[in-house]
Amino acid sequence: NGYYQQLHAEYDARRLLLRQILAGVGLPTLPVEGSYFISADISALGFADDRAFCRFLTTEIGLAAIPTSAFYADPASAPPFARFCFAKKHETLEAAGERLQRLKERI
Repeated sequence: NGYYQQLHAEYDARRLLLRQILAGVGLPTLPVEGSYFISADISALGFADDRAFCRFLTTEIGLAAIPTSAFYADPASAPPFARFCFAKKHETLEAAGERLQRLKERI
């Protein structure tokens, strides 16, 4: 009945929307295959590490992201990336995009 094709198309649209939002605020992303998350390069923002960025994002911007270092045995060896989830409503992603506009001041 096309359920899975529709589901795939809906999540693909969400992924593309979040990728556009992140690129629009100067955060390049890695390719995504089979995940609900997009990893964005935060190196241009000048934070000490990914945890500091994610803390700032939560407290100052009102948005949550996951520091990539949380997945490393040695967090100091993690690349400067933050993970953003796109398994959200379009309205939620668009609201996140509006909040992320404040990051342009830091780049």
